Amino acid sequence: FITKTCDGTVDGTGKVIGNASANYVNSAGTVLTGPEYMTLFDGATGAALDTIEFPVLRGDATSNTAKSTWGDNYGNRCERYNCAIAYLDGVHPSVIYGRGYYTRMAATAYKVENKKLVKMWAFDTGNTSSNPGYGDGNHHCMAADVDQDGKQEVVVGSAIIDDDGKLLNTTSLAHGDAIHIGDFDPSNPGLEIFQCLEDATHPNGTAVNYGTILRAAGTGKVLFRETAEGDTGRCLADNLIAGNGGAEMVGSHNSIVYS
Repeated sequence: FITKTCDGTVDGTGKVIGNASANYVNSAGTVLTGPEYMTLFDGATGAALDTIEFPVLRGDATSNTAKSTWGDNYGNRCERYNCAIAYLDGVHPSVIYGRGYYTRMAATAYKVENKKLVKMWAFDTGNTSSNPGYGDGNHHCMAADVDQDGKQEVVVGSAIIDDDGKLLNTTSLAHGDAIHIGDFDPSNPGLEIFQCLEDATHPNGTAVNYGTILRAAGTGKVLFRETAEGDTGRCLADNLIAGNGGAEMVGSHNSIVYS
C-alpha cells in the first residue's frame, strides 16, 4: 500500500513517521507547509517499509507568484493529487503519483523492489503554459494500453503519458472532471476516450469552449466534439441502449444521448 504521508503519520505497528510532535495545520485548517513524504506500507500489517520525499513538492503555495505555478495563491490547486496503478512494462505493477492539473501538471512513476520505492520516471510540464501537457490534466488519472503495444500508458486527462514517461499525445483542451476509456466505437480501431471539459479557454490562451470530446486514445484524433455554453462537469459513456453498436454518450451540458 502506497500513499502520501507527513510528519506524525503512524503506521500499523505504532511507529511514527518523521517528527511526532510537528503540527503544520494553519488557522484555515489546511496544511501548506512542512515536509511531504510518500510511504510504502506492508499490506498485511500496516508497517512502514520505506519512506521517501514526495516526488513533486508544493513549494510556495500562498504567495502571489504561486498563482503562476499551480493556479492559485491560497493553497487549493497545489493540493490536487492523482494516482493510479499502471503496468508500464505490461507485466509488473507500478504506482503513478501526480500533482496539479489546472496549470502545472506532474506525474511520477515508482516500482517496488526489495521492499523499497524505486523511481522509474518523472513527467513535469513545469510552469510554462506553452509546454505540451500544461493544464491538460484531469480530476483523476487512469491506466490503459492506448497504443496497443502491450504496455499501459497513463491517461491524465487531455494528455496521455507514454509508458516511458514521455508525452504520447494531448488534445490541448485543458482539464475536466470526468473521463471514460473503452472500446466505445467499434468502427474505430483500438480504444477511445470520452471526456467532458470545464474550461472556456486553455491556460495558454486558446479557446476550449467546454463540452465533450470523443477521441482515439492512441493518436488523439477527434472522433466527436461538441462545445457548450458553460462548464460541462460530468459525462458518461457506456452501453446504455440494447441493440446499438458500441456505447452511448451523454454530457451534463444537455439532455441528448448520442450513439
